[in-house]
Amino acid sequence: MKLQTKTCLPVRRILLLGLILALAVVPRLRADHIPITGLSTNHEGVVNWNVTGLTGAVEPPRVGHELTWLRGLPPYTNYYAYHYVASRDYDGIDPDATSAFRAGAPVAGFTNLLAALAANGFTIAQLSARFGLMTLGADDAQVWNYDAASAVETRRYRGGSVRLQLDGQDLVAGPMPDFIFTIRYNVLTNLADDQISGVTSALMPTNNSAGSSAAVQAVASALLTDIGPGALRLVMDSLQPEIQVELNQPDKSRLGGFLDAQSGRIELVRPPRLSKGSRDGADRFRSTASDAADAAAYVVEASTDLRNWSPVATNFPTAGGFEFIDPGSATDPRRFFRALFR
Repeated sequence: MKLQTKTCLPVRRILLLGLILALAVVPRLRADHIPITGLSTNHEGVVNWNVTGLTGAVEPPRVGHELTWLRGLPPYTNYYAYHYVASRDYDGIDPDATSAFRAGAPVAGFTNLLAALAANGFTIAQLSARFGLMTLGADDAQVWNYDAASAVETRRYRGGSVRLQLDGQDLVAGPMPDFIFTIRYNVLTNLADDQISGVTSALMPTNNSAGSSAAVQAVASALLTDIGPGALRLVMDSLQPEIQVELNQPDKSRLGGFLDAQSGRIELVRPPRLSKGSRDGADRFRSTASDAADAAAYVVEASTDLRNWSPVATNFPTAGGFEFIDPGSATDPRRFFRALFR
């Protein structure tokens, strides 16, 4: 499935300029959403950890970047960001866990999904989500930042896959989009008062229900009809730590903590709106996009034949929009563009 919008422009020396926007992200926010929670009392939520290098963990030994602004503060001499994150059900860390998040009411939109649930004897509470192993990446310094003035840190986790299930049966699935954590350190020496939120970029799921019951297959089809040319994203308004060192396995191979997803939602998002575009004083093509997602990076690529593409610019939306300029369009008689989420 592709998220795609097209528009054609007559411009000087160009008979046709195609703007192809193939987006793997959240672009235009809609009211349609499904509330979700992931509470430790239900053995749900997220687990975040480092691997010490001792035996027992299946992941490579790794600790995340050092939180240098906390160095030397009690109760620990050094602090490190957790390198790994996954559903609480990952690799038996919590043997009783089956998912990360569970849906609830009231649902806004998703009319086909709700109708199919009712027609096949399901409730929205039987919809759940789980995701696999994600990491800070090979170079932790490239995926985090810290604002000392506001004591806020951001971390970007990547990798893995995500599955939506219904009554424990597979529904839809896809690659897990980037998961961005925002952490507000209120009192630096108090690990229990950190405020954490999270948002993913877009999930563009495919039907994963072939091995499920006919009833679940019908619901999967209805959900994909609701999504249409759009995408889903996970938004966690509150990922609240319990005790951040509670994951301390007997063999000491993993050290980390569990996060309660106290409130959140699965959002339905649409492509951003692209302006008609124009030529600047240097005869370059420029265009703007609105209703884009701020938690996203868009790489704009250009092509003359729709087969070979080269990057033009990387854009980080601000207040839901971004602009790009293509210097190559000043000399090329025909250019096509697409914006990909990175």
